[in-house]
Amino acid sequence: MTSEIAGIILRYVRNRKGRLSEVSDDCRINRREFNVRGLSKMKFHRLLRIFYDLFLIMSLAEFVKMFEEIHNTLKDYADEHDYTLLDE
Repeated sequence: MTSEIAGIILRYVRNRKGRLSEVSDDCRINRREFNVRGLSKMKFHRLLRIFYDLFLIMSLAEFVKMFEEIHNTLKDYADEHDYTLLDE
């Protein structure tokens, strides 16, 4: 689940040429951390900085679309695993 959501975020960060550099510079997060493993292990406050910056630089429609994909991924996991996913 974490890898899938990280993949969604990365797809939107890399969607437009130069956006990765822009987000990295704005958030002061090294570009090397912008991969599935880096985002999966990232502390919440740093991830929020990325979301905030994406909110500022993306259109509202694109930002909402990204969160709809994240929501749908979480919903699919919840439907499939119910509370057993939290038992790990």
